[in-house]
Amino acid sequence: MKRGRARKSLLPRLLNDENRRFTRKSSLAQAQFAPTNTIGITDINNDNIKDIILRGNLERIRARTGMYTANNGFVFIGSEKGTFICVDQTTSGLNVTGTVRKIFLYENKVLFGRNNTSIKVYELNH
Repeated sequence: MKRGRARKSLLPRLLNDENRRFTRKSSLAQAQFAPTNTIGITDINNDNIKDIILRGNLERIRARTGMYTANNGFVFIGSEKGTFICVDQTTSGLNVTGTVRKIFLYENKVLFGRNNTSIKVYELNH
């Protein structure tokens, strides 16, 4: 088996600059705690800079690997420089349990589509 080079990040981000070039940046560690099934892009803090909501988890999997449930929702606040800061869950208030497959953004609401249970709704405080 041929081995490749080790990579800095499992989930690199590609940022598009004003010259239409992509720059590769490493992802934040929190984005790799558990599988990410869906991503929502919106301006959470009303600063006209896009922010990121990540959600995922896998609960129905083989017994020998165990459940992946470390992602109850991550909020990353964007900056003008293209960097992101993770907001901890006690500050953001985001705590969505279960396996989330889809984030819907509607007006000032974030809706989380979860497997085999109801939709969870959060309202953005703008």
